[in-house]
Amino acid sequence: MLKTSVLIFLIQGLVFFTMAQKAEIYFKNPKIKDGIYITHQQFLNNSPVSKSNIITTEFLLSPDFFFQVLKSSRVYFYNAHNQIKNIKTNQIWGYCNNGNLYIMYNTDFHKLSYLANYAPFLASEEIPYTSFEPTVTLGNNYTNLYYEPAYTTNETVQMLIDIKNNKFIKAHYKNVEILLKKDSVLYEEYRNLRRRKKKKLIYQYIRLFNERNPLFL
Repeated sequence: MLKTSVLIFLIQGLVFFTMAQKAEIYFKNPKIKDGIYITHQQFLNNSPVSKSNIITTEFLLSPDFFFQVLKSSRVYFYNAHNQIKNIKTNQIWGYCNNGNLYIMYNTDFHKLSYLANYAPFLASEEIPYTSFEPTVTLGNNYTNLYYEPAYTTNETVQMLIDIKNNKFIKAHYKNVEILLKKDSVLYEEYRNLRRRKKKKLIYQYIRLFNERNPLFL
């Protein structure tokens, strides 16, 4: 009886250890260095501009260091050759702070929910709304009817980033179905769902894909 209990305990421990290893790769890679990644290639090489190489008056140990630095329209820094360079903030690929990755999308930084092959994040997009009332313009010998945007509003949209290929993808069920083709088992499961179910299970299948296909950098 004692031997059986010990065996069960060891098996449970092994399963937990395996899951923990997978979670480390899938959810958060502790090897990703803190700093500013000027380009996507710098991210793939894990070679950011470190805090100490950023030219700023901000206190290095401040928890808001990156937030304050990136509020400016330009960032000044020393490159690998100790030369002073600068770049527009909205041209920076992203940055990492305390193991959390933030990427530039639509002129703003957005935190990834987790680090994976297809990493989800929430973003804001400006959506134009068209008036249903026609605008009438009078010319010399004609009347022109056309519709124009009545107003625009910022809406939260659900996005994915293909982290290796640096491609942004809207988290729409049709796009997810295409992504899942890389995993034949999940693709067949998802393809056979009803449309309503596909919409409901988008993030569940993205998670399953990322678990089955962990990210290695």
